[in-house]
Amino acid sequence: MEYVLGSVTQSPRNDGLDVDAGEPGTGAERLSLDRRLRRLQVTVVALVLVLAGAGVLAGAVVWSRSGAPSQSSAEVGFARDMYAHHAQAVSMGMILRNRTPEPFNTLVEEIVTNQAEQQGIMLAWLSAHDVLAADETWQSMQWMEGSSTGMDAMPGHDQPTTGALAGAADAVSPGGWATMPGMATDAQLTELAQLRGAPQEVLFLQLMLRHHRAGSAMASTYLERGHDRQLQGLAHAIVTGQEREITIMTSLLTARGTS
Repeated sequence: MEYVLGSVTQSPRNDGLDVDAGEPGTGAERLSLDRRLRRLQVTVVALVLVLAGAGVLAGAVVWSRSGAPSQSSAEVGFARDMYAHHAQAVSMGMILRNRTPEPFNTLVEEIVTNQAEQQGIMLAWLSAHDVLAADETWQSMQWMEGSSTGMDAMPGHDQPTTGALAGAADAVSPGGWATMPGMATDAQLTELAQLRGAPQEVLFLQLMLRHHRAGSAMASTYLERGHDRQLQGLAHAIVTGQEREITIMTSLLTARGTS
């Protein structure tokens, strides 16, 4: 059909379709077919994307499982042992907290705060990797065997620990916390709680100095053997912070005429 617009005669547009006037309906059929093909293409692309996403997710799950730390790894050993090691330092600090004059109390507050915060980081790391802070598989200090830090010769290594710490250790493993270097005995903790004034400060400094030296050595060993970036950052912070506090405590002991 033709129509007249002014003096110009025009034919209806076919929108790019090659319509044969002798085949009525062919243009509509081709348009319908074109639309179906486009929908099919969209469906195929969507399916490919879904399958690809599923593959990536499956790969991530496999990677996370294969990358999970073993119970005997330096990562698990360090996090578990340092968590327990810090617990005693916090306990010692709480005995003197707000009971000593400044600037001594500031040092105590710093030790308690820093080590409690670091405990939280270690516990969160263990939880994120589905590892308990302590269970029947825990053998303290095994991850440090053959280390170059001289831990075996350090005071406090393999000494018996009694009281609450030893009770928790005995319920966990034959070695438990008692095998950790730098740990104070229950008798020493009792004496620390009973003393007052300068004698209490001196004993605290002596116990905490030994405790810090052991903790710094443990963290240094992890920096040599460990690979987890978060724990490496934590270990570095422990070494830096405790070496700084070791210097302060050494000076305080010297000022009190002892070592």
